[in-house]
Amino acid sequence: MDLFRRALRLSPGHTGTLVATSVVSGLLPAVQVLTMGRLVDALNSDSAELHVQALAGLLAVLAGLAAASQVLGAVRGMSFQAVTTLVSTELSTSVMEHAIELPPAQTEQPEILDSMQRAMRESQFRPTQAIQQTLDVLGQLTTVASVGAVLGSMNPWVALLALAAPCPVVYAQWKAGRRGFALEQSRAEQRRRLVYWPSLLADPASAREVHAFGIGGFIVARFRTAAEAIVRQDMALFRRVTGLTMSMALVSVALNLTAQIVALWVALSHGTLGVLIAVIQGIVAIQSAGSGLFGGAISLSNTAMYLANIERFLSLKPHARSRGTSQAPHRLHTGIEFCAVSFTYPGQTQPALDGVSFVLRPGMTTAVMGRNGAGKSTVVKLLCGIYTPSSGQILIDGVPLDEISEASLLDAMTFVFQDYAQYNVSAAENIGLGSLEHLDDEARVRAAGARASIAQHLDALPAGWQTPLGRTFDAGLDLSGGQWQKVAIARSLMRDVPVRLLDEPTSSLDPISEKAIFDQFDSREPGVTTLLVAHRFSTVRFADHVIVMESGRVAAQGPHHTLMTTSPLYRELYDAQEF
Repeated sequence: MDLFRRALRLSPGHTGTLVATSVVSGLLPAVQVLTMGRLVDALNSDSAELHVQALAGLLAVLAGLAAASQVLGAVRGMSFQAVTTLVSTELSTSVMEHAIELPPAQTEQPEILDSMQRAMRESQFRPTQAIQQTLDVLGQLTTVASVGAVLGSMNPWVALLALAAPCPVVYAQWKAGRRGFALEQSRAEQRRRLVYWPSLLADPASAREVHAFGIGGFIVARFRTAAEAIVRQDMALFRRVTGLTMSMALVSVALNLTAQIVALWVALSHGTLGVLIAVIQGIVAIQSAGSGLFGGAISLSNTAMYLANIERFLSLKPHARSRGTSQAPHRLHTGIEFCAVSFTYPGQTQPALDGVSFVLRPGMTTAVMGRNGAGKSTVVKLLCGIYTPSSGQILIDGVPLDEISEASLLDAMTFVFQDYAQYNVSAAENIGLGSLEHLDDEARVRAAGARASIAQHLDALPAGWQTPLGRTFDAGLDLSGGQWQKVAIARSLMRDVPVRLLDEPTSSLDPISEKAIFDQFDSREPGVTTLLVAHRFSTVRFADHVIVMESGRVAAQGPHHTLMTTSPLYRELYDAQEF
């Protein structure tokens, strides 16, 4: 990933400043080495006048070097903040935009979910880390080259030995980094568990249940088990790399000692104390810079491996779905027909739907009932295009679903999902998100809230409809389960569309609220075709037609009064609820 090319495009001025300040900063140690050597020689000079003049000039140079270092650091810091913010923001945005492009059926796969989570995590801080490491390597490389040139002018062996001294330890660090990365990549699920268990205590809904059932200790124990497994893996890795690190450290000590001996010989051959001081300081500078250079290069290499997670995710291609360009109708004429539709979820062998056929008549409400796992929610997922049937066809006014463009299909529908979202934004935005083009249409938002019987409650909030909902951000207020569901229903009512898909839309509502909402549906939206997934007969009674499902098949269908006498399963479900 060429971060600097991206940085140059986003902010060429700041990026150029970063490179320039890094190079200039890298030259300062070489100037300091030469200056210190001459300063010592000036102190030993026999000429008092020369001594004072040289000393003053050399001290001025050292002061200038210190001031330059401070100024360069400040300038680099400001440019660094600007560049890294721009690059990180663009990368994070790219990851989010690509996540939107992937269909839900794809992101539900564990390996894709892992890749997406890694990319989102790494894009937050790895670009900053990589840019910092690259600049450090550039600065250290400049220091090694310039100080090496100074030492090389005195004796090439001093420069080579000083530069070689940190290499063995750096090699050990490189090996350790590679093994650490491989280990981290192999335990994505373990990391998810490590995040999951504490999240149960942070989420208000689960935290209440944890407290009520007294299972906090169980959750802590599960977290400790997951954490201890990771610690054991880390310690095993530490033991494997310790031996190599120790042996390489001994080699580095030997090379460093040799460099010091050669430095002493060079100083004696030149016969001045200034040369000795310059050589020793040069050795220290070049070893420090060399260690930083090689270590920085290793760190940069390791960071690049993590950055590759972003590239791998961005390179994922959305699963090819053959979709046409036909437009969905503004109003249905013949309805929606499932023709012998079968579907098996990826990775499963048991079909969720098996030869399902039925018709959703225009302007009618059709309820789908059945036991858990009968395939009711799968019908909704297929109809809104999240999944494609394994066999069979879905027709909308006679047009195969896969011939209708995805954007047109979704624009023709509105939804209330069983696991509806609770957005941590204002109450008005929570509802307005159902139709982005009307997000700022206050009248339309309030009308939707009124139809969902939530307007009165939102009016009473501290900041009214502008009150943030949820507890994630400051000043946010949480709602009850039923109130959140009313907000989700209001969000679906923002759209004027021909098809409405409702998956357990009133499961958290009391019977009076439920009736009020369905009365609004019937009186305000004539001609809308509704598919209603439900368990409760208090919900089903609002339907014109009922489809009873069992084990992925249609067991029976018809109006309520007919099914009561013709479908034993329907009668059994009804009697169980009546009891």
